[in-house]
This record gives sequence, structure tokens and C-alpha cells, in this order.
Amino acid sequence: MDFLFKGYNFLPQPKQQIAEETIIKLCDKLEHATLLEDRRAAVLGLKGFSREYSDAVIAGSLKGLIQSLKKDQQDSDILKVTLETILILFDSHDSNCNNDTSLWLADEFVLRNENFEILLDILKDTDFYVRLYSVKIILFIVKYRLIEVQEHMFLSPIGISRIIALLDDKRDAIRNEAILLLTSISDDNIELQKRAVFENVFDRILTIIHNEGGLLYGNLIVFDCLVLLQNLVRYNYSNQNWFREMGFFSKIKDLLDEVFNADKIKMLQEKQKLVNISAVLEFIRLFVPKETLGNTLNQNAILKEGVFVRIIELSFSSDVPFTLQAEAVKTCCYLIKGNIDSQNFFSKSFLSLNNMQFSTESEYIIVQHLFSIALFSFKSNFSLRLACCHFLQSYICCNSSKQIDILIYIIDMFKKNDFSESHLCNPLTIILLFNQGQKSGCQIWFSCVMLMHIIEENHEAKKLIRGIVIGDPSLGEEPVSCIQIISANLVSSLGYPSEYRASVAYFMLLIFWLFDDNESVSEFLNEGSTVQYLVSVLQNSKIGIILQGLAAILLAIAYHFTDELSAIPRESLKLLIDRIGRDSFVNRIIQFKEHPQLRDSMLLDYKENIDDIFFEDTFITFFRDNYGIIRKSIDKDPHLSLQTKKIIIENQELSKNNAFLANELESKELKLQLLEKEKEDYIREQNTKVENLITELEVGKQNVDSMEKRLLQKSSDFDSNLKKFQEEINNLLHEKEYLSLSLEEAKKELANVVESKEKDAEEFVVIVNDLKKDLNYYRELSSEVSDLKSLRDSLQLQLSQEKMSLESFKNDFLQLKKQEYNLMNEILELKDQKNELEKKLKEIDESWLLVVEELEKKRKRDKRRLNELGDIVSETDNESDNDR
Repeated sequence: MDFLFKGYNFLPQPKQQIAEETIIKLCDKLEHATLLEDRRAAVLGLKGFSREYSDAVIAGSLKGLIQSLKKDQQDSDILKVTLETILILFDSHDSNCNNDTSLWLADEFVLRNENFEILLDILKDTDFYVRLYSVKIILFIVKYRLIEVQEHMFLSPIGISRIIALLDDKRDAIRNEAILLLTSISDDNIELQKRAVFENVFDRILTIIHNEGGLLYGNLIVFDCLVLLQNLVRYNYSNQNWFREMGFFSKIKDLLDEVFNADKIKMLQEKQKLVNISAVLEFIRLFVPKETLGNTLNQNAILKEGVFVRIIELSFSSDVPFTLQAEAVKTCCYLIKGNIDSQNFFSKSFLSLNNMQFSTESEYIIVQHLFSIALFSFKSNFSLRLACCHFLQSYICCNSSKQIDILIYIIDMFKKNDFSESHLCNPLTIILLFNQGQKSGCQIWFSCVMLMHIIEENHEAKKLIRGIVIGDPSLGEEPVSCIQIISANLVSSLGYPSEYRASVAYFMLLIFWLFDDNESVSEFLNEGSTVQYLVSVLQNSKIGIILQGLAAILLAIAYHFTDELSAIPRESLKLLIDRIGRDSFVNRIIQFKEHPQLRDSMLLDYKENIDDIFFEDTFITFFRDNYGIIRKSIDKDPHLSLQTKKIIIENQELSKNNAFLANELESKELKLQLLEKEKEDYIREQNTKVENLITELEVGKQNVDSMEKRLLQKSSDFDSNLKKFQEEINNLLHEKEYLSLSLEEAKKELANVVESKEKDAEEFVVIVNDLKKDLNYYRELSSEVSDLKSLRDSLQLQLSQEKMSLESFKNDFLQLKKQEYNLMNEILELKDQKNELEKKLKEIDESWLLVVEELEKKRKRDKRRLNELGDIVSETDNESDNDR
């Protein structure tokens, strides 16, 4: 029956109606058959129909197949075929994009908890195909019902542990599928992530990565392991703490050590190796997200374990590909942000990497190196250039004195009027000495971004840069301030469509600079032509939404933060803006906010294509945070002075702060009371625990004493029993020797008997051969008897078995003796019969001779009588005699 169904797939497929009838019969047979062979045959038949007639098979047999999984778990063959059939049903509908049927298949398992538990229970089976098919089926279910599977995993006591145990499977196919399954079910589920960690999943994954060849020699499975690690720690601070406290960063350092080797660094050009190392860097960044500053513990751990120094080497080594350098620099940004110790360590490590000594000029060397990469690299290295901009931001984050020092450094470089290559690598020089066609818009864009980071949240830095003036009155030149130069460059760039990126960069810098800085706003408004030009930009429909939106934002900030001392008072600025119309003005800001270039730039900040990015994420964050103020600024009363407005705002903030502090004081008093109560409860609870522990300790001591007595008694009993067993063994050995001698003698006697017997005694020879086999069996038993000394636990059982074997052997031996005696009697009887037959034959011969003699005599008498009758008769008689 099995043979017929195994060859079913090679037969021509039946017609639709016949196939459906056959499927119905097979389904009925699967559900109601009592014999395992019948159910196996039914499953094999359904498997043959499962690809072409999958809908009919699902409709009729799915419940029966699930019942078979539960009923026939002990039989690996039927279990394997059943799982393969279910997998084919999933796979056929998945490839055909039949989501409804696939969802229905998945629901059969997730809507009934016992069905899903069956799959988890089957995972304990060690058969290769059974385990592999089970994991693949769960993966299909996860694809369509992830949340439900996560709930089952959370509620099941064996779920997550059973799957993590598959990571130890030596068969790569099963282990790899288990990694993919864990990656799926741990995604965005903190509780399952925590449970996985308690199953020692970190150590298992890192061991797999090491065994697969690490980051350099590892294939796609190494990347899958790294993605799983990312899932386990992403936004899960408990798992991050576990990873840090258990010292797993040292293993990450070992992985990076294998990469940074003079003989292996050239291998980094291969795509898979780049992907693997980038995944490790992404994993490290998850411990220090840029949105928070409370990452000191993780930053220090990464620094302590030696991971940071390897990342620095990857960031600024000339042998490392640009894409990997960008990822490494990005990771450095996260590791030094807001951490002065990490910033200082980076300075020393960078100088050591470049064979330089640490000095007061060290940080300027670092900054100059960042400037050179960001401002003068090729267009294809945009991701690395942007990463250097962000690194500068992190390098001076929460360190206002370093911001001022760097700003003074670049101002001094600018004032030297040195146009050598090293001094031209200065963002301030590129911004202020704009000359259309001689500098790329990309250089201006990066220069403005870096200057934004240098003056970010630092009014003193803004004041310093605002003091830059170009033009010597003694030479008849009109002095022009820094803001006015930037404004003029902005106006100049707006006149050239090819300088679109430069225009965006100048807008970003001015908007970021002028916000909440009324002195800078006044400086900006001193050049009325700039304001007039911006108004004309808003009125020109040929100019795009981006530039019009930026112009509206800049005018809104100028209007909001201007004061009565400005060259253009708020009332006059209001009249200029009203020429555009209030609704049109606000719509420009709204349209800018919703524009895809602004919305998507933050997602594309490390892409290779520079044409996709126009806004840096610092500016985007600034705009989104202050969007309400900017949009509503046009509605402010133009006659309201800035000082009055500030006083009103400050009074409102003070009243809010007072109310907040009062509430906070009250809440803290309540917390203090709760803490006091918790303290008393805790002390009471600890005292109770101590008393319980003392009681348990006394009980434990008593139990230990009683256990010692029991052990001593058992030890003495064991010694006595051991002596008895040894005596019995010796007796058995003596008995065995005696029986061996007896059997040898019997063997000789039987051999002599066999030689002397005739062919009719062949049965006796067969008996002797059987006896030889029994003797060999007994010899094997004798070796087992010698091993009884080491097998104390099973000694009694084996001894009894040996006794029974010896008794049976004695009985067999006696039986053989009896058979030998019977054979001897039979032989004697046969000899007697032979003698009797010989006598009878002799008697018959004698009687026969007498008959012959009488016949001869009679013949002679007859012959004589005939002779007497005459010659004719005589002749005739002679002829007859001759014939005879």
C-alpha cells in the first residue's frame, strides 16, 4: 500500500471530479482509520494532491492532518509526511499570493491554543525533517499572524525556550530557520525579548557568529544573527543592562579585532563583509540612541571594553571603504555625544592613530580633519561627509567652552586672509567669500551645517560670529557685518537656479541663527534690500515651494524677534508682509512643512545620493519644535514691543513654574510619606524573612544530620551486600570452570561418536553443532560475569539471569545425553534388523539354488525323453539351444 502511494506523483493526474472524490475518501480514511498504516497511506495520497488541488485538500483534510500531528507523534514517518503536506499547502498559497487561504490556514493553528502547542511539542523530536518542517510552518504562521503567535509564545511555558534550544542544533538548516523565527517573534515585543535573554540567547548567538567565521568569513547567517541581536536590545533597556553587565561587549570587541588586521583589511571591499560590520555598528548604536543623553553607562562600558578604539580605527583609516567609514563615524557620534570622557579619549586615540602627540592644538587638528573630509571630499562620499558634520555636533555637544574655542579658531583662520589649501578648508571662509561658479553648492551646504552646529544653543558664540566685519574704512571700504554678507550671498544665489542647494543652505543658517536673537535680527534688518527681495520671492509664482517657504519662515522670525531699535520696525515689516496677504504667507509655511523634501530628508541622511537631501536633521528638528511660534508670529500685534512681550511671557512662565513647584512639593511630601511607610514595611518584612531563614536553617541542620545517619547506614548495607555478591560471583566462576571441563569431555565423546556413525545419523551431527553454539554463548556469558564487579546496581538481576542460564544449560546437556542414548539404541536396533535381513536373504538364496537345481534336472530329463523321439527333434532342439 505504501509503495503504491509513494509512486502516486509519477502517475497521470486524475480529472477534477475524480480527484475531489478521491480526496474526500482519503480525508475520511485519515480521520476514521484505526490502523497506522492506513492513516499513513491516506496522508501520502493527500500529499500527492496538495499542490494541484490544494483548496480541496485544505477544505477536507486540514483538521484531520492536525489530529494526525497529535495522534501519531510517536511515528516519525507519518509525522514527517503530515508536516510536509501542511507545509506544501502553506507554500502553494503563499507563492500564489492567496492571502485569504493562507490566513485561514494560520488561523487554524493560532485560534486554537492546543493546535499551536502541538507544533511546539513536535519540536522536541530529533528527526531532521520533522523539526525543520515544524519550524517552517511556524514561520509561515508568523508571517500572517505575528501578534497572535507572540501571544501564544508569551502564554506557553515551553514556547520561547523550545525555539531557543534549536540554536544548539548541529544541523545548519534547522538552526538557521530558528534564527529567522526568533527574529520575527522578538520584533517589538519586550516581554519575549526578556524571556529570550534568560535562556542565554546572547551567548548562543555570539557563539554561532564565531563558529561561522566571524564578520570577515561569515556568510548571510552571521548577518541574520546580528539582526536578531538588534531586535533583542532595541528600546529594551533591561536587555541592554544585561548585555552590559554580563560583559558581552568584550565579545563584540573580539569580533572587531578580527576585522582590523593588516592582512585582512583589504577583504572589507566584499559586500557581505561590509553588511556584517555595518550590522555590528548598528547594534552598538542601539545602546546609545541619539535622542537621549542618559547613555553614560553604556558609553563607558563600550569605552572600557575596547570597542570604541576599534570603531575609531574604522572611522579614520584610509584602507576602509567610504560606506563603512560613514557608518563607523556615525557610531562615534553616538558614543561621544554628551560624554566628556569619551570625547577626550577620542582626541587621544585619533592623535595616536595619526602618530601625533597630544597638545593644546590637538582638538584643532581633529576639527581641521573633519573640515577637510566634509568640505573637500568627492560627491560620491556624501554619506561620510554628512557623518563628519554630525560628528562635529556630537564632539562639542554639552560643551559650550569647546564650541567657543573652535569658533575662535575658525575666525582667526578667516582673519589671516591666508588662501592656502589648509586655510581654505574653513566653513566660515566658504560661507562668507561666496563666488558663484567657483564653489559648489555642496561645499556651501556642508559649511552652513557645520556652522549651525558650532553656534547651536550658544548665544555667546552667536555674538562672537556676529562681530566679524569685512571691509577696512582706512582703505575706503565700507564695513559689512557677517550677517549682511550671508544675506547678500543668499540674494545672489537666489538669482541662479543652479545654486539651489546654496540658497537652501543660507536660508537654513539664517533661520537657525536669527531665532530668539533680537540683536542678530536687528543686524539682518539693517539691509532693507534683502527684506524687499524676500518679499518679491514670495510674490514670484515661478519660484518653488521650498524657497518660498524658507523665505516666509525667515521673515516670520524677523517679525517675531525684531524690536523698536531695528532699522525696519515691526509696523513697517508688517506692511511689507501684508502685501503678500496673511493667508498666502501662512500657506507658504504650511506647504513647506508638508513638502516631501523636508519630510523625507531625515530618513535619507546617510544615503549615497546627495540629490535626495536638502535639509539636515538638526534644522528639521528645530523647525518642527518651533513650528507653532513661527506660524503664529504673523498674528502678533505689531505695536507690542519685544520687551513687553518678553515680560508677559516671563510672567506666564513664572506663574506656571510656581504652580508646578507647588504641585511638585506636594507630590514629594506624599512620596516621602509613602517612602517612610515603605521603609517600615520593608524593615518588618526583612525581619520576618530573617526569622524564617533562621528557622529554615535549623530545620536544614536537622535534615542534614538525619541524612548523614541514613548515608552511613546505607554505606554499611552496601558493603555487606557487596561481599555477598562477590562470594556468589566466585562460586559461579568455580562452577563455570567445572562445567567447561565437562563440556570439553562431552565434546570429544560426541566427536568420536559422530566419526563412528553412518550416514543415517546426520541428525546427531546437527545436535552437536547446536551444542557448540551453546558453548560459545556460555563463553560470552563468562565475560559478562567478569564485568559484574563494575555493574553494582544491576548485579542482582544479572546474577539471577546467569543462574537461570546455567540451569537451562544443564537441562540441555542432560537432554543431549538422553538423545545420544536414544540414538545408540536406534543404531543397535538397525544393526539387528540388518542381521535379520541378511539371514532372510541367505535363506532365500539357498531356496533359489534348490529351485534352479531341480529345474536343471527336469530339463535334462525332458531332453533325454526328446532325444528318444528322433533326430529331427534333436536338430530342432539343438537350434533352440543355440538360440538360447
